[in-house]
Amino acid sequence: MIPSYKEMMFPILRFIGKRGSIDSKEVCKFVVEYYKFNDDELSQRIPSGMLLYVNRTGWALSYFAGNKEVVNLPGAKNPVKKTGRGVYEITDLGKQILKSKDAQAKFEAWYDEIYKNKSAPSAEISQTATQEKTPIDVIAETADELAQNLKSQILDEISQKKPSFFEYLVARLLEKMGYRVGRLTKSGADGGIDGIIDEDELGLSQIYVQAKSWQGTVSRPEIQKFVGAISDKQTKKGVFITTSKFSKDAERYAANVQSHTVVLIDGERLAELMIKYKLGVQVQQNIEIFDIDGDFFGDEI
Repeated sequence: MIPSYKEMMFPILRFIGKRGSIDSKEVCKFVVEYYKFNDDELSQRIPSGMLLYVNRTGWALSYFAGNKEVVNLPGAKNPVKKTGRGVYEITDLGKQILKSKDAQAKFEAWYDEIYKNKSAPSAEISQTATQEKTPIDVIAETADELAQNLKSQILDEISQKKPSFFEYLVARLLEKMGYRVGRLTKSGADGGIDGIIDEDELGLSQIYVQAKSWQGTVSRPEIQKFVGAISDKQTKKGVFITTSKFSKDAERYAANVQSHTVVLIDGERLAELMIKYKLGVQVQQNIEIFDIDGDFFGDEI
């Protein structure tokens, strides 16, 4: 029987601890050897066609370094960190957990703190808050978890690419959104402007774009530079797109610019748009949910 992703996590943590740094393919090989899967188990697949043990191994790694609950954690609070595309590394916390006499209990405590440590509901709302979820509620929550994990994977993939690929990605996304990308500029030669969107076929109305694949927070001065770059152009509109986040000061500045309309798209929103317009992603599985047709059964014959 193939164990759950949760059951896989502690053995995987110990394996990463021994190796220091490892890629996901090596983790999959380790899982096969550790659990000694038979031929039947090795051939089991989920409805989308992916091998079941590979799928669960992937989720185990995501619960270490991919889910929304852990992505924004300080390094000191995560036993494993992702250092590259499919590459995972043990952290100081991970080493501390593995060195302790009750290592598995320490790991379980970490897991419960991150994924299960929720404050108890007050007496007034306890009855509502503790009601069992309906199957539709469970599906909705699962879909949200899958989307959050996919967004993290999208941004991880982008981070491994060159800046020129990110500019190409932005151009493709804007085209899928219905805009006409007039041209991409060459490596900032146009005063920091990376692209020009035509809002009509003749290019009479344009939007200027800056696309930056950054690791750190984009601050107000960067937005000011962008506004300055488009101030002498025949446009009043600009879009600044990044894989990271904008500082609060940058967001306030963009919202209050009097001379131009400036839209900021951070990594979270970018990934959401890529999923919505199916860029760089593909449908893995469709699930149809049926309900009674009231009109059909309401007819009197």
